[in-house]
Amino acid sequence: MMKKIQIKKREAKQISDYAIGYANLQHLLTCREPFAYYANGYGWRADYYRMDDGTVISTGYQPDGESVDYEIQMKYDKKAQEILSATYNWNERKEQLDELIDQFLKEIKEA
Repeated sequence: MMKKIQIKKREAKQISDYAIGYANLQHLLTCREPFAYYANGYGWRADYYRMDDGTVISTGYQPDGESVDYEIQMKYDKKAQEILSATYNWNERKEQLDELIDQFLKEIKEA
C-alpha cells in the first residue's frame, strides 16, 4: 500500500479531471488506493485516484474537476456493489471492478 501525499488546493485543481461527491463511488473504488488528498483548516476534504488511463478522479466533500452526473455515479456504484456481494475472490473482484471502472470512464468522457 502506498502512502497518500497531501496536496494544496491549487495543485488539486490542476490535476483532477472529474469530481465525485463523498462516498458516491465507494464500492466502485474499493480496489483502488488514492495517491493524494487535500485537507484544509476544517480537515479532510477530498481524495485523488489516478486511473489506469491517467484520468484523475477526486472524491470527497470538496472534490475538484468536472462534475459527473449523479445518476451515472449511482448506476456504476450499484453495479460495483453487486460485484462485491457476489464475488469473494479478491483478484476476481479487482478484475471485474477494473472493467467496470473502464466502462464508467468511457461513459463520462462521452457525456
